[in-house]
Amino acid sequence: MEKDLEQLHDINKFPATWGMLLFPISMSRIDNSQSPQEYENYLKFFTSKIQTPKVGIHFFYTEGLYMNFEEKAYETKNAFIQKMVSHKNGIKKILKKNFLEFQIEKSFTFQSWFQMCLSSNDFISVLKQVKDFYNKDTCFQELIKKDAELVEKTLDEKQLQFFLEEFTFSYLAVYGKFEIANPYVEGKEEWELLAYPGKPYLSQIYFIQKNIMGFEKKDKSYIGHYDLVEKKYYDFLKIDVGNFEMGNKDQKGIKGVSHL
Repeated sequence: MEKDLEQLHDINKFPATWGMLLFPISMSRIDNSQSPQEYENYLKFFTSKIQTPKVGIHFFYTEGLYMNFEEKAYETKNAFIQKMVSHKNGIKKILKKNFLEFQIEKSFTFQSWFQMCLSSNDFISVLKQVKDFYNKDTCFQELIKKDAELVEKTLDEKQLQFFLEEFTFSYLAVYGKFEIANPYVEGKEEWELLAYPGKPYLSQIYFIQKNIMGFEKKDKSYIGHYDLVEKKYYDFLKIDVGNFEMGNKDQKGIKGVSHL
């Protein structure tokens, strides 16, 4: 365990080619640990890692993921729309406030969960294969069970659906399978980095390692997760899930991507 934790590291510099920073926003954390004020700090931290002005910033909101639980869809929809619009406007205010540092406003884009689903070739088809994989792979089942216990969630049908949708989303994201309409990068990205304030789930790491769709990794891409709190990068392809422990984990997620 200690050896594995020592292998985690910060990223010194991003590749000097076109790339995308992906920020999933959890609806349960949008007003606190993922507020616009928090992202002002995260963005300032990341600016020192950018070698050339070829990086797009994409925020995507996970409101659709929470539809697995909500029974009062009308009230929930209105509340989520208000929170997302307020968050987006808060980020834009920060861009204007820090325009000398962040400079290129059109490099920042925003999408909802359902918009992101539409931007993939076939999200539902991939999700179905993820469910099939879960039903067949006992190790995946056991890891999800342990992760649910870790975050004190009852692993009922709705919670399982939440996990599987979340993992499908992060899987497609790290392999660059979403068509992100960023007017600055314009589809030229050679790498994507998924960044979230919290640690990934072991079950998520295991699943992405399996690469059930046989996706090809881009040369410079990050198949992993950057923890914005601890400033550490989890390289999913180098972690030995069977011998790795997250340690003392504030896992409110990768919720949303588990935290989402």
